[in-house]
Amino acid sequence: MHLYGVFCDRNFAEETGSNIYFLSESGNKYSLVLENSIFLNNENYGIIAIFAKIITIKFCSFIQSVSSKTKSQGLSSVNTDFILIESTLFMDFSMLGAIRIETTAINGYINLTSIKVTNCHNTQAGGALSIKGKVSGIIHFSEFINNYSDDSGGVIYYSCSGEKCEVVIKTNR
Repeated sequence: MHLYGVFCDRNFAEETGSNIYFLSESGNKYSLVLENSIFLNNENYGIIAIFAKIITIKFCSFIQSVSSKTKSQGLSSVNTDFILIESTLFMDFSMLGAIRIETTAINGYINLTSIKVTNCHNTQAGGALSIKGKVSGIIHFSEFINNYSDDSGGVIYYSCSGEKCEVVIKTNR
């Protein structure tokens, strides 16, 4: 599925994915591409919940999610092999941070390039970004400003359970 130029404002879901709930049932082999889209003022657990093999997000904005169930998050990805997030803003998420990635894929890989995460809070681990599972990857040319966690990792929480555990963080400063 490819979504381009989508604008979502003040949407709600009783459970997960107040805007998009993408579930790939056929062996988790399909991909989701989001480009030039804006998601703002949305309510409840996860603006986008994705269960897909490959995720690509470019030039998007995820802004201010509130929650009546005290669960608020920008992007939630489970069991994904490859994630590319490029030139994307995540701002003002309460309770569960901006991005949560959990995978049991054999060699999950993330590439976060030129993202900006601002004013995000997680009552669990990872104020801006929580990565758990068999994941390696790179985070470069990105900004993390005023994020915090009530547990571990004010900006990034990384817990790898695989043989190849490495996340390289490069800055432009």
